Amino acid sequence: FMTLRRLSLKGSDIEAFAQLIGQCPALNILNLRENKLGDDGCLSIARAVANSQIMELDLRDNQLSEEGTQSFLPTLLTPDCRLERLSLSWNPIRDVGARLLSEVLEDETRAPHLIHLDLARTQITDVGCNYLAKALAINKTLQSLGLSHNPMTNKAYIAFGSVLRHDNNTLESINLQCDRKQIDESGCEALLEMVEDNYTLTTVSTNLGSSYESKSYKFACSSRIRMFLRLNHAGRQKLLDQRGTKADWVQAIAAVQDNLFAIHYLILANPSLCQTE
Repeated sequence: FMTLRRLSLKGSDIEAFAQLIGQCPALNILNLRENKLGDDGCLSIARAVANSQIMELDLRDNQLSEEGTQSFLPTLLTPDCRLERLSLSWNPIRDVGARLLSEVLEDETRAPHLIHLDLARTQITDVGCNYLAKALAINKTLQSLGLSHNPMTNKAYIAFGSVLRHDNNTLESINLQCDRKQIDESGCEALLEMVEDNYTLTTVSTNLGSSYESKSYKFACSSRIRMFLRLNHAGRQKLLDQRGTKADWVQAIAAVQDNLFAIHYLILANPSLCQTE
């Protein structure tokens, strides 16, 4: 594990550090956030990491641009790359970066170990979100995707909702927090339908509802979404596939006992729960 933050590494310092990475075969976690590496500096790090045993790389806020991603991503995310977790948050990679990342996710031979990708505050719009959503229809390895605080709108929610409802059962967590004023009822419904039919997702982060909007449609959808996620935590897939014992069903009800909607859902799915022995 190595952390170097806010050092503003430049030129020869970056090259020297990149060489050091190659001399540390036991290094598996590298945190370089907020170092202002720029495109050239990030590329030097990419070359070193691609040939290392590093499994987690944090390059948050390093001034990597959309132009820089065109060299950075193909260099870093290769078939030999060991990376499991990558954070590019707070870098303005925009939709160009999203498109390049979607191409990686669609190719099972590139970055085959990548399970977590954080793209918060990267200025990705609905266009980039659409690229990533389509990639999730093909990718079967990514488990967590962070897209919070990007300028997405209703279109992004609908795109992800459709894909994660029908075409992906490996992603477990997605963060879609954005300006809730940009999301209308159709976006809310897309996410609700997604979690109704997706038994794998256990975390869907939005800011659709808040306590002072307790009577709003968005708040109601947000509450229902959380209910289905809690049911997934309780093993909904196993239960509905009829592989769960009665004890499993009772345990699931106990796990959601403070949510009448969830209990109602489980009883409708298995009416025998109301039968006496």
